[in-house]
Amino acid sequence: MRRKMMNRMSTKNVNRFVLLVSLLCAGLVTTSKAQDTLSYQKALELALKNNFGIKSVRITSQIAENDASFGNAGFLPDINVTALQSKSSTDTDMEFATGGTINRKGAEATQFNASANLNWTLFDGFRMFIQYDRLKTMKEAEKQALYAQINTTLSQVSITYNQINRIKESLDLLAETIAISRERLQLEQNKLIIGTGSELEVYQAKTDLNADTSAYMRQVIQYQTVKNQLVEQLALTPGVDFEVSDYWKDPVLPELAELADVARNQNPDVKRQTLLHKDQQLALKSVKAEYYPELDFNLGYTYTDQESEASQVKFLTSNGYNYNLTARFNLFQGFNQSRRIQNAKLLERLNKESLQQVQLQLETAVYTTWQSLQEATSIYNLEESNFEFAQKTLDISREKYNQGLISAVEFREAQRNWVNARLRLLNAEYDVRINQVDLMRLAGKFVRE
Repeated sequence: MRRKMMNRMSTKNVNRFVLLVSLLCAGLVTTSKAQDTLSYQKALELALKNNFGIKSVRITSQIAENDASFGNAGFLPDINVTALQSKSSTDTDMEFATGGTINRKGAEATQFNASANLNWTLFDGFRMFIQYDRLKTMKEAEKQALYAQINTTLSQVSITYNQINRIKESLDLLAETIAISRERLQLEQNKLIIGTGSELEVYQAKTDLNADTSAYMRQVIQYQTVKNQLVEQLALTPGVDFEVSDYWKDPVLPELAELADVARNQNPDVKRQTLLHKDQQLALKSVKAEYYPELDFNLGYTYTDQESEASQVKFLTSNGYNYNLTARFNLFQGFNQSRRIQNAKLLERLNKESLQQVQLQLETAVYTTWQSLQEATSIYNLEESNFEFAQKTLDISREKYNQGLISAVEFREAQRNWVNARLRLLNAEYDVRINQVDLMRLAGKFVRE
């Protein structure tokens, strides 16, 4: 939105210079070197790169992506290899029924065993297929959670950036007000010198100037506070300073019906809830699949090498393989299977209700925000026209005050009305932008898949 009112503000360069010198002396300006300008687009890029909330959800999304594999779903076999090497030294005293004896001191025995086993579920009632679909669904759900975090964070950055711009314009306005009050004080002092003024008017002019300066200083504090909020959102180094640009391209928003349709199809929160509902439907299928039998295949190979000095068998070496097919079919689980199916159906129904609730909340938010935007736009147009009148009133009052045709009180009232009209216009412009940002967030416009 272009700021038409900025072209109507007139200030004498000499007064601006005097004002800046005064602010420097008061310590309001703490550095003289030029500050870097942080554009709106750059702020969004930094938030996307540095924001801790986005980083955290991105890691969770990557974990879900790693989990969506055939092995995690149970398609692939388990292969285990084990090996055992043992050695012992024993004293042996043996007498056999045939009369033979074995007497050995420190008889050594060694043993080496090695085996390899493969376990593979060949059929489990299609549960592995369902599990793989669930893993892929959760991967997409976590991706939408990431998009939702990005959407929310970038909208917050947009709001903060616009708030900084609004406060910066307020500072320009208050600086203009101080210049006018300083000009008035100078005029009253000149009148007092030539004998046409009074000390009362000078004191009143000083009081008003101090009040305007105090308001400016409070606004400076708020300006720094909001800038620090943006620094935190962008995860920048605390204390870094910058200037924001005045550029803000008004988004092209469709009509209400089209906007509501776009929000239903693109809002990441609705997409994620839809995927969670799908996951619950798959969970129900997985429980029902337990009615099918299960078929497992096992394959093993074993190698054994033994040597003993105190045994009748001094050397033993054996190796071989084995395999088997195991079929399992559960006939009765104490009605637990039926109970689990009923609970899964209830959870699927609950998830469906949650999805409908999220969709309704989205539609309500779009409609409410759209109405707020229309009202805020109307208020802005009204305040823009009102500021034009206040500007003309101030110009006429200044001219009459300089000619001595109106009192200082009347001129101050015109000045106060001009300031209030300008502040209301800035707030109205800010309200328009906030509603625009909110509609963009609801429509998922901050996310590019």
